[in-house]
Amino acid sequence: MHCLQARVVSYNKNDTIVNIGDKISYAYLILSGQARATSFDENGNLFINLDFNAGNIFGLIEIINNDKIFNNHLVALDDCTVLLLDKFRLLNPTLNRCQRHIDLMKACFCELARQNIEIANHKNILTLSSTKDKVMSYLGQYSKTCKSNDFYIPYSRMDLALYLGVERSSLSYELSKLKKEGYIDFEKNHFILKNK
Repeated sequence: MHCLQARVVSYNKNDTIVNIGDKISYAYLILSGQARATSFDENGNLFINLDFNAGNIFGLIEIINNDKIFNNHLVALDDCTVLLLDKFRLLNPTLNRCQRHIDLMKACFCELARQNIEIANHKNILTLSSTKDKVMSYLGQYSKTCKSNDFYIPYSRMDLALYLGVERSSLSYELSKLKKEGYIDFEKNHFILKNK
């Protein structure tokens, strides 16, 4: 903690942890709770980018990219405890190369890899032309992550529409159609992918 000049901060549900445009001074290690990174396109449309759970670190991409400000908004989805890690000290281990700092650096590389995979998967979904393809691609990817065809997604209908970049009404229509055609079954955020 001393080596990294780290400090623990608590946030309540719906609190803003980071605003778009905030100066980058820290990486944010989620110790407990969950947070969500969102951004806006040039037309002011809101997009969900990544969710951060306990053990995930927000801000690594920006720090390593040497950005000066955040281009994402980070909000607590429930009560969160966050460890703020000084960006300079995080990337510049002390001369004595303490083992905990080395372990943290390894964890940062693993976390960067996870985020890059999630971002690439999200971009692949967004490039699909139809709502049906976006829905099935997302559910297929999430099913693989859960290693089951029976799973709960972390999104409400509105949030899922924001994540997929579609209108909520077209998402609801497509979900009902896919259920009727026997591709999926669902109740709220509980989904079952069926083999067809």
